[in-house]
Amino acid sequence: MTDRIVQLLGSAGNLALVQLPDRKYPALSIQGDSLKCLQETVEELSGAIESGDAEEVSYPLRELVEQVALMVASYEEMSARAERGLPYFKAT
Repeated sequence: MTDRIVQLLGSAGNLALVQLPDRKYPALSIQGDSLKCLQETVEELSGAIESGDAEEVSYPLRELVEQVALMVASYEEMSARAERGLPYFKAT
């Protein structure tokens, strides 16, 4: 293991914006329990797709879209507060 200094730029709920050494843009750190919930939603969606039941797909798909959208919005808001640019073009 190498000791490296990581700068905390902001936090929101179970998410944190961190600057890793030698990286141009900050990273989004997610708590393990939130990561596990995201994985379970993906698995639920996968199972619903495999079952072929379109109604079963709807809920986990919406949940996944909402979870990822919240992460992206948090990343963008924390980056703006920390006066950091985004590693992608943000559509308006």
